[in-house]
Amino acid sequence: MRAVIPFKKNNAKSRLSSLLSVKEREELAMAMLKDVTCALVGSGCFEVIDILSSSIIDFEAANIVLTEKGLNEVLNEYFQKMSCHSMKEPVSNHYG
Repeated sequence: MRAVIPFKKNNAKSRLSSLLSVKEREELAMAMLKDVTCALVGSGCFEVIDILSSSIIDFEAANIVLTEKGLNEVLNEYFQKMSCHSMKEPVSNHYG
């Protein structure tokens, strides 16, 4: 099975802007991404983990799919492409 994680580092967790600085929110988002990715890897259920992001990030256990588009748009495109994938493998969506 394949997992996909839409991820936004720039201006992440904007609803927390009254409590946390931009840097703190980015660090929180990265920590949450690490937790989710580690949980997915640790489950042993996923052969592939794709992170859709507009930021360059480094995660050894996942493929980074860089995009300049909004996460909703790129996620819709991702699912469209995966639905045409010859293996028809299931995709699990994880929001951070």
